[in-house]
Amino acid sequence: MAERSGTIAAALFLMPSICVISIRYGLPTVNEVISNDIIIELGIHSLALLIGIFMYVKYGVVEDHEYHRSAIIKRL
Repeated sequence: MAERSGTIAAALFLMPSICVISIRYGLPTVNEVISNDIIIELGIHSLALLIGIFMYVKYGVVEDHEYHRSAIIKRL
C-alpha cells in the first residue's frame, strides 16, 4: 500500500478554515455580517471544519490497484 503524506493531510484539514478566515478578513462587509450573528459564525466555521475532516478522511484512504484486486478476489 502507498503511504500518504501527513503534511498534505494536515493542509487539507486546515484549508477550508483558512479560506473562511481569509474571506472574512479580506472582505469587510462579509466580516461585518458574520460578526453580527454568533450562530452564523459558528455554523460557517463548523461547516469548514466538517469539510476539512471529510477531505482528510478521503485523502487517507488509498484505493490503488492492489486494493481493488483484493476486493475482487474476496468476492469470488
